[in-house]
Amino acid sequence: MDTRDPDLSASELLAPDFGTRLGIRRGDRVCFINPPVGFSEASTPLPDGAKLVRPDSDAYDFAVLFSKSLALLNERFESVRIRLAPRGSLWLGWLDDPGLTDLDFNKIQAVGLSAGMVDNKIGELSKHWNGMRFVVRSQNRSSWPD
Repeated sequence: MDTRDPDLSASELLAPDFGTRLGIRRGDRVCFINPPVGFSEASTPLPDGAKLVRPDSDAYDFAVLFSKSLALLNERFESVRIRLAPRGSLWLGWLDDPGLTDLDFNKIQAVGLSAGMVDNKIGELSKHWNGMRFVVRSQNRSSWPD
């Protein structure tokens, strides 16, 4: 099953400083996992020195995992989580139309919290995608995979 949205135009992103607004920093290794078609291209340019990396890269400083279902999110979450740098951030994205997904705020939050992370921001990733940002809890950073 294709879990992607229709093509995403640059106009669907909500701000010209999209990457900065989401928390992408200079030099970050940025990964978009299962993005809607065109999302990666529409989210550029990235801040200076930040670069897009593949989902199978060794590590990310910043990642967005898009999912249309809880089953898909659970299937992919751990492989993304273990690649996240201890001071990195992970956005979990879900469709804002409940008729197209079984995900909602509570389910997304439960996935991140159960992994020792804490949510610190919620917002729209595009006109059709909501997102919640997670970071590693301060007390868990020393034991987080590097």
